[in-house]
Amino acid sequence: MKKIIYLTAILFIFFETSFIFAQERDIFGEYEVSFGYSMTVKSGPGSSGPDVKPIVKITEVDENHVNIILPDFVFSEKMKVASFEIKNVELSDIEEGKELKLGKFTSSDGNYQITGYSLQGKIQSGLLDFKVTYKAGKMPFKLTVNYKSTE
Repeated sequence: MKKIIYLTAILFIFFETSFIFAQERDIFGEYEVSFGYSMTVKSGPGSSGPDVKPIVKITEVDENHVNIILPDFVFSEKMKVASFEIKNVELSDIEEGKELKLGKFTSSDGNYQITGYSLQGKIQSGLLDFKVTYKAGKMPFKLTVNYKSTE
């Protein structure tokens, strides 16, 4: 009888731990997004190009950090910021989800040095919603881009 109780307890702990781990891992992956931008001189909807669905990818670094890969941002025919990665974004628990937060950061899209000023947002109930502020190359203005998952 003691063996049955002991095995039942072990199985319960295993499945409960697996369930909690699976819940936490639900935030990783790809999110189809819509996005808009604003800066001192202009604002409007964002685009990754004609007939391109913008995708934000989130990958796990450790239990408290993720990397986020942003989609291409076609600002005009002459200005395009290619996809780039923001590393070590802080991840913390909030009700029914996770909060995303990062102060200053640097990255590169392969053409421009990216100077980041902030990233803040959340993944809640399976939906991604965050904004990031940065400059690309010698851009004279900060660019704030708001990303929201479409599903």
